[in-house]
Amino acid sequence: MRLAVLRSALPATKAGEYYQADLVDLTVMNMQGERLGKVAGLFSNGAHDVLRIAKADGGEQLMPLVQQFVREIDLGAGTLRVDWGLDW
Repeated sequence: MRLAVLRSALPATKAGEYYQADLVDLTVMNMQGERLGKVAGLFSNGAHDVLRIAKADGGEQLMPLVQQFVREIDLGAGTLRVDWGLDW
């Protein structure tokens, strides 16, 4: 069964808060300006949320969605800047 809620029925987010759906398709860039890929989805591992990043080569990379690694989310620019290496 699927459950859906109209976006207009959701409360507005506060500064620094985002709905997970808003992060999907953002381009993920690291602090060195390297493109890691695009956010393909998210899931929870019980301790925190995890980003699924679709890489250009067709692979996938997982990254914890925690403040230690996520440095900036810019919905207007469509980017998520992270402190994460290409080879991690």
